[in-house]
Amino acid sequence: MWMLNFIPDSYLYVAISCIILAGIILYMFTLLMNLIPGVGVYKEPLRIIATLIIVVGVYFSGGYTTEMQWRTKVEEAEAKVAEAEAKGQEETKKVEAKVMVKNKIIKDTQIIYRERIKEITNQIDSQCKIDPAVVKALNDASVDPTISVK
Repeated sequence: MWMLNFIPDSYLYVAISCIILAGIILYMFTLLMNLIPGVGVYKEPLRIIATLIIVVGVYFSGGYTTEMQWRTKVEEAEAKVAEAEAKGQEETKKVEAKVMVKNKIIKDTQIIYRERIKEITNQIDSQCKIDPAVVKALNDASVDPTISVK
């Protein structure tokens, strides 16, 4: 059946219709065989063959219709996937922008607190007594600056 993918759909539809039509014509011919002398002997075998041809044509028609319905469903699913991928790319860009903003805030905050720590290093004496301003600066440096950013 995989070879049928190379045949255009319209040709398959025409072939299936021709099979059904040939079976109907042959069956109609068997009804008229009584009028032709000497051919009546072949009437029943030809009627059976005509019926089989019609059944095969109807079977192929059902298969063709089912295949076309599945192809339609596949096309719809592919369109939905393409739409979801496009939305996913947009959302990815939004998330990347938010991450870049947060990273910039973190870097800026790190630079600010490094400078503050450098400024207060002279407030630490040799006896390890720490000024409360130093503790506050170190605690502020340890807070996540992106918590307030959404």
